[in-house]
Amino acid sequence: MKMRTAIALLIDNELANRLATFTLRCRDYGFDLRVLRLPTHMSLKQPFVVKDFERFEGYFDEFARRMEPQKLRFDGFVFWGDAEQGVVSVSARVTASPRLRQLHEQLNTELEQSFGGTQADFDGDTYEFHLAVALGGFHTDLLPQLNSDIATWKLDEVTEASQLAMFIYEESTHPDPFFGVREYGTYKVLPLRQKSVHS
Repeated sequence: MKMRTAIALLIDNELANRLATFTLRCRDYGFDLRVLRLPTHMSLKQPFVVKDFERFEGYFDEFARRMEPQKLRFDGFVFWGDAEQGVVSVSARVTASPRLRQLHEQLNTELEQSFGGTQADFDGDTYEFHLAVALGGFHTDLLPQLNSDIATWKLDEVTEASQLAMFIYEESTHPDPFFGVREYGTYKVLPLRQKSVHS
């Protein structure tokens, strides 16, 4: 089976609940609620094509067993996109720790070696770790106001992510103007390897 998939760390419920309030704030600038269709997450690898989904699922299970919970440090918000086309993302910034960089590179290397053709958008040394709180259409005339407002939105904390999620995407019979021809959803969530406790 040929499928697009993505790999992400899930955020704990307490922080996810607070971040959802920023999604509601973004509605004032023309965003909708579609970002809430997936659980609150930080992608380690953006959607990519995998040609042997069943074998990839085995790899995902094994990767989760090898990976320990990850500390994520958040530092405010950022937006990017094409203001002329009215498509912008508002995201919480995540500090690119050496361990996150290592995990991203490990995924890229192992997936390419095992499956081939697994390149995703934005892969590489400059990959920006982030947590999207709003996606989609945007009122371009409100961009200066959003720029000013998000500078005052505070998010300065550290959390631990202890679950790994696999999202899947497939061609849609009802194309979306922003996400294109993809349907998407959560396929699997696994706990990360816990450190052993010695007495």
